[in-house]
Amino acid sequence: MIYYSMLGNFSQAILVADPEWLLFLPSLYGFVLFDCYANTVEYNKLFEFEQARFLRDNYQDESFEMPI
Repeated sequence: MIYYSMLGNFSQAILVADPEWLLFLPSLYGFVLFDCYANTVEYNKLFEFEQARFLRDNYQDESFEMPI
């Protein structure tokens, strides 16, 4: 379908299009968007944790008492 569309032969592209795959594409893109968002949130949490640990280990005075 993509090949025929790129050639400009849209009537042939419609004939070879499988409706099941066309209905499957929105759920595929939806999952990709959700997965990207969820992974981004988790990576941001991991980065904040690692950054806090790095700053605590390298820049914090050892006599400073951390508030809990």
